Amino acid sequence: MTILLYMALFVPSNILEDAVGVVVVEHCKNLWREGGPEECHKYIRSLGDRRNLRMLRKLYREEWLFSSYAAFTAAKIIGDGEVAAFCQQFKLNTPNWVAAFYTLEDRPKPAVMSYIKSVCATGDAKARSHCYKVCSAAGWDDLLQQARADLRDETVVANVGLGGTLTLKIVAELYVERFNKKK
Repeated sequence: MTILLYMALFVPSNILEDAVGVVVVEHCKNLWREGGPEECHKYIRSLGDRRNLRMLRKLYREEWLFSSYAAFTAAKIIGDGEVAAFCQQFKLNTPNWVAAFYTLEDRPKPAVMSYIKSVCATGDAKARSHCYKVCSAAGWDDLLQQARADLRDETVVANVGLGGTLTLKIVAELYVERFNKKK
């Protein structure tokens, strides 16, 4: 108890936070190894429930098996006005970016659509496929013009099953089809 009191009173807060962060990361690694992903994810969710962005940041910066779930959890608790900037800190198509990006479907369209359109405009086929999936899930038809332009794009955006592939063309077709049915 005396050591904890000493640390709280005399150790600079950034050093103390770094030390706690190391403990949290190691705890997650141990949970993953001993209890599996479910136990680790449960702990990460508890950090999210407590809105502990600092510790979630330590976890998603770790680049370990649980990092993308920590990025997802952090993105879920960040405000609507900050979530696009949160996504932008990650490189396109990385596990952390994908995890954070898919939380955009639950946000108000005005808060995220300009970011989604900017991602779509990068020219990256895989990123565009994520844009179409997010907008489709949210019920937003804002990317129809771009999706129609991708109806002949055979770029592989994902490997599925035993040797199967998913192309941008297929994702674009599904997106266009979803909104053509509504009309």
